[in-house]
Amino acid sequence: MTSTVFTRGSAWRVAELHDVWGDNVTDEQVAALGKLVVERFHTLAQDTSVSWFPTTSEVIGDVDDDVTTEHLEEWREQALEEVWAAVVGESADADLCAEVADIFKEGSQMESIKLYVGSIVAGNSGQQNDTRRPVEFVGELVASHTEYGFGPGGGITDTRGVTEVLYRTDDDRLIVHVDDWSRWQGEPSTEQIHEVAEADLQIGGRFERLGAEAGYGRPLTLDEALSSLHSPSERANKPL
Repeated sequence: MTSTVFTRGSAWRVAELHDVWGDNVTDEQVAALGKLVVERFHTLAQDTSVSWFPTTSEVIGDVDDDVTTEHLEEWREQALEEVWAAVVGESADADLCAEVADIFKEGSQMESIKLYVGSIVAGNSGQQNDTRRPVEFVGELVASHTEYGFGPGGGITDTRGVTEVLYRTDDDRLIVHVDDWSRWQGEPSTEQIHEVAEADLQIGGRFERLGAEAGYGRPLTLDEALSSLHSPSERANKPL
């Protein structure tokens, strides 16, 4: 028997795990995923005399002569890969997938959400035409983005704009609520909802800026920057 110390502490810390799991998960979810990885590591190493102490993130113990640091690192990477496959829906391990689903279910902020679709416009005498209809579902707010329009002098104003809000429903659909709003009399405010894919929230997608707020963004490549992907909104250029 030989004594081996295998230290990969930084890889197990929450901040480092965010690099693996992404910024769209909470610290609590990352910690739970990290614990699940440790459990998978235990399973892989159960036939050896390895001891695991997750509080210090070190594998310390008397290890058989034929168990090397490379073995321990291989188990660690395999454990990470198995849990990650369950996170992205590519695992055939039903039990592991259920454990991962429970982690995200417990960490979510699902609630009853009420939105409106349609338009409303106010007249000079205070009367209103309101054709909006309510829409209700269970989900969570993921991110929002507001782009303001322009006022009489050509500068940005807070009297008109477009607000986009991204929701994730309890059946895992992505919904964007678009409120094209105005505080000007005679100018309608219109609300719509759209079911979107992740591609719509990424570079070149129709809700790219909202996606950036939700963590889908990344720096542009040189070719993307030169292709002038960003087109101004209709409301931003609408004259008074």
